[in-house]
Amino acid sequence: MKKTHFVFLLASLFVLPAFLSADTVVEEIIVRVNNSIITSSDYARSKEQLKDETVEASVGGGMVTVVVGGDLTVREIRIDRDAVDPDDVELLQDMVLAAVNEGLRAAQELATSKLGGLTGGLGDLGLPGLGA
Repeated sequence: MKKTHFVFLLASLFVLPAFLSADTVVEEIIVRVNNSIITSSDYARSKEQLKDETVEASVGGGMVTVVVGGDLTVREIRIDRDAVDPDDVELLQDMVLAAVNEGLRAAQELATSKLGGLTGGLGDLGLPGLGA
């Protein structure tokens, strides 16, 4: 059993009513494990599709632009020639840093919007394999 299946199973066990018979509990566990396997499969497929999506962030009126993949990889950094001032390297560094951070934030938001419904809110727990 994969970790994600086990986590879904554990999470679902906490919401089983105490008055259920042992047979009913076993049947309910089987149903919930099967549902978590389907959800896990959908999650893996959606996460794979995110690799093909990108977001773009720019700062300084477009002086620095960053393209980040849905898998949170920086794919491209574009710097306008006018942004390069040998006497003010710190400004360029700050713009690159700001653009990368904004790009990563936007990509994380994209991943959360695509994967959030598949984790049933469990992604917020910080458990491995359940977040974007």
